[in-house]
Amino acid sequence: MVMHVYFYRAKVMNNWHLRIEDEEGLGTKKLIHSSGKEILPAFGLVPSMTGVEGAYLSAQDWEQLGFPLLAFNLPQLLMKPGLESLLNAQDLNQFSCTSSATLLNANFASSIKYRELGKSYQFKSSFDGARILLGHEIEQSLLRQLKPDFFVASNEAFHEESTVINRYDKANTLHQCGIGYAYVDKDYCSFDELLTVLNEQRSTHPDKLHYVIGNYNLRQLLLLLINGADLVETSTLASDAIDGVLYATKSGIDLTQQQYESDFQPIDTQCPCYTCNHFTRAYLYHLHTQTPLLSKRLKIVHNLAFSQFVINQLKQFSKQGKLREFINSYIM
Repeated sequence: MVMHVYFYRAKVMNNWHLRIEDEEGLGTKKLIHSSGKEILPAFGLVPSMTGVEGAYLSAQDWEQLGFPLLAFNLPQLLMKPGLESLLNAQDLNQFSCTSSATLLNANFASSIKYRELGKSYQFKSSFDGARILLGHEIEQSLLRQLKPDFFVASNEAFHEESTVINRYDKANTLHQCGIGYAYVDKDYCSFDELLTVLNEQRSTHPDKLHYVIGNYNLRQLLLLLINGADLVETSTLASDAIDGVLYATKSGIDLTQQQYESDFQPIDTQCPCYTCNHFTRAYLYHLHTQTPLLSKRLKIVHNLAFSQFVINQLKQFSKQGKLREFINSYIM
């Protein structure tokens, strides 16, 4: 079972539209701004600024990584910096300090435990234990104030015109005001079931954007993209980096292992990231044991940048009709 909600254009309903390029392969969808000046590739990873990556990376890191779209989780923002700060904020870019487009993920089921109170939601702050209540009017006020480019709808109590669906054979009854669908991977949904759902929805709604929210490593992220997801919001790549698990072409590297103490190669020779261009595995092992804060930042930069690199490889292999070759190289 998968929870299914809406992916909206949020600033002005006609600001963005979805365009499908006339080309073969994956990654052919683009989000086009009505001004014609902004074009976002609608394919790949969407990091979360309220996840662990947002806690460790600087504005300069984000600009260098160049992600076109960054996500913010509304329940996490309500915990910190809190409602008062949000209502006085200029917009979401104030919190990212980047020029990237922003997405506000207001779906509670994707992040925290909550309790429904009529058309409001109550949840407990993980910082100080305070109980936070969010209702429809406050949510609408936050949307107007924060001005995200895109918006993943919250649960059914907030949006009576949309439907939260637990069975996808009813998907055709969805209201068509959004530009796509968001899929929230619940604990009781297996990964294989989610892949099946995405394949079905790609066939049923090829003209819609399919946005997946959950905890996925790089291998799972690639499988999601191959099987119908357009964009995937996950913080697992950053969490893996903090734990010392770094991604590489042939196999992952566990930087907690002492064998890397005298390994003077970069993490991956093909990776274009700042970390691989400036530091060896041996130096990163030293930082991991002696300077963990700097180590975490450099490891997260690598995992996010390497994921971008592999996703670009996926697009190229797909266009050339070599998807099986890609799977054998990066997934098997």
